[in-house]
Amino acid sequence: MNWWHRVWQRWRMEDELDAELRFHFDHLVSDYLALGVSKEEARRRASAEFGGIEELRDACRDARGTRWVHDFAQDVRFSARLLSKERAFTLVAVLTLSLGIGVNNTLFSIVNALCLHGLPIEKPDRVVDIAARDERGRARPLSRREFDDLQGGQSHALEGVAAYVNRPATLRDQAVPAERINLSYISANALSLIRQQPFLGRDFRSDGDRPGRAAVVLLGGTLWRTRYSADPGIVGKFVTIDGRPTTVVGVMPEDFKFPDNADAWQPLSALGRRDRDVDQRAVHEQDHRPCVARVHYGWSAARPDCLLECRESAARARRPSRTRDRHPPFARCDAQPNRPTITR
Repeated sequence: MNWWHRVWQRWRMEDELDAELRFHFDHLVSDYLALGVSKEEARRRASAEFGGIEELRDACRDARGTRWVHDFAQDVRFSARLLSKERAFTLVAVLTLSLGIGVNNTLFSIVNALCLHGLPIEKPDRVVDIAARDERGRARPLSRREFDDLQGGQSHALEGVAAYVNRPATLRDQAVPAERINLSYISANALSLIRQQPFLGRDFRSDGDRPGRAAVVLLGGTLWRTRYSADPGIVGKFVTIDGRPTTVVGVMPEDFKFPDNADAWQPLSALGRRDRDVDQRAVHEQDHRPCVARVHYGWSAARPDCLLECRESAARARRPSRTRDRHPPFARCDAQPNRPTITR
């Protein structure tokens, strides 16, 4: 009989144990009766020779190797009875444990992301945030025109610049009900800039930011696992994002959440199609977006000359405004080390 049967068939084994102990005891009594002693004397001599019945039972139970399971079950039942009698104490204890576990999990996530694991990108010390400052010195994201100027400018410090916009979206398909996701619209060069590639499928093409391209999407590893049961055949299939048919071209690693707990990614050109009902001229001038950049090897965001080079690049790229802008052009451009995204 295996260990599992010894646990679940405890009562049958207890009956067999009692029957076996009773058989040996009665056999010993019979031996003394055969010697001509009285029945009471035979039982007394048999009990003295046989030993304590309860001690023998405990020794047999220990030999099974499952006694600790039954002891643990008895302790649980006893604790449950005590907690049911003291309901106020039980409520306080449960709330205290829940709060402690939640705080500990949050602190570990922060420490793991900041100190232990770091950003899930190659050379994170060379990836910086790019922001503009107005005439009053207040930081703000770059407008679309400013981003195009900076991206088209010549810079000795910056290897490349990418922008992103985070928007909620509704994902639908024929397999499961609709789901609200965190969608990030990124430049076509964003993943190559931070040295990240899909582990399934392909990245966005270099011309993915151009208007008129077919709608494509990269799924996050978590969304791919929970919604599509980690189906490798999802690549090439069609899904619907905010009512638009979209082709799945790849799946990103599960720990990749750039820039802010994103579940899926689309090129920036898809954002323009999403806003097609809005005046494109107004969108072009008013749509502001955060930007990241990678500095060339040998440069560092902590070097003053890197920041100066970023500002000079913005100044060289700036061209006269042909349309009216709510914000003035670059007062200056700041580069700061990219902060890691803390996930739940």
